[in-house]
Amino acid sequence: MIGIYRANHHYLFKLFEKADHGLNLLNLLFLFCISFLPFPTAVLGDYLTDTANQTTAASFYAIGLLIWLYASRGHRLVSRRLDPTFLRRPTVQYIGSVALYMLAVLVSWIEFRLGLAICIGLTLLYLRPPNTPAYIDSGRGG
Repeated sequence: MIGIYRANHHYLFKLFEKADHGLNLLNLLFLFCISFLPFPTAVLGDYLTDTANQTTAASFYAIGLLIWLYASRGHRLVSRRLDPTFLRRPTVQYIGSVALYMLAVLVSWIEFRLGLAICIGLTLLYLRPPNTPAYIDSGRGG
């Protein structure tokens, strides 16, 4: 899990042209949550029906969404040459993932195996190679 987060985090930060203090603080919070993942993972493994820990894990995951929304909003920290359509894809993917993780939490209260299956499916989704960045054509001939 940590490796998957690291690979996607590395890809995401390649899209940024710059950073500011707010991004650095969000990044520290996100990295803290990633370093903390082995603990809730162990608890989940020991107590698959413990809904309080599943909710906490989903909340930690949502912090990654905050980093992207903060940096991409109005091209705050990402390249202004990135195509807006390209920028919408990760936003939709991250929001959709958080929504599905929240659904997994709710489903796990009824059937923990199904909730866990949703989480595993989302993890496998993030193993696929990321989209190649698309840039706005500058109109230069060449």
